[in-house]
Amino acid sequence: DYAKTSAATVWRNMKNGFVWDNDYFSTNQFAHPYHGNLYFNAARTSGLGFLASCPYALGGSLMWELAGETDPPALNDIVSTSIGGAAIGEVFRTSSLLLDDRDRGFSRFLRELGAGILNPVRAFNRIVTGQAWRIRSDHALYHDFMRLPVDLSLSFGVRYLADGGAMT
Repeated sequence: DYAKTSAATVWRNMKNGFVWDNDYFSTNQFAHPYHGNLYFNAARTSGLGFLASCPYALGGSLMWELAGETDPPALNDIVSTSIGGAAIGEVFRTSSLLLDDRDRGFSRFLRELGAGILNPVRAFNRIVTGQAWRIRSDHALYHDFMRLPVDLSLSFGVRYLADGGAMT
């Protein structure tokens, strides 16, 4: 019932203004930012920069809150979707680390699948435009490792701090 919108429900949402909803924590702090990331990455994967993509997350959130549901628009949903969407969207750019248009076969499939899991909008755009299976030798990598190296370090061990036999 919450999605059975009409011109009357949109007008009511715009006229009555915003409220603060009491959705579950997982909805407000995971689902809303995840959906904001989809709006944000729709702009990012189309070539826009970070700041130019942020209004897409805000606009997508406003569109849904005002016209996509009959519930009153929630201010905390707008904030969570737009700011959280930009934050998650930037993290999802790590899909660039996986993509390599020189690769072929099952290895290429796994790269595209992994990148698609990290950034579904980018995967959709790559499939629609044919980039997902186009073999290229020029500009094949989507991340310049020489300009911005990516490094991961892990260390394991035990650390014991003591002063006169007492843990501090």
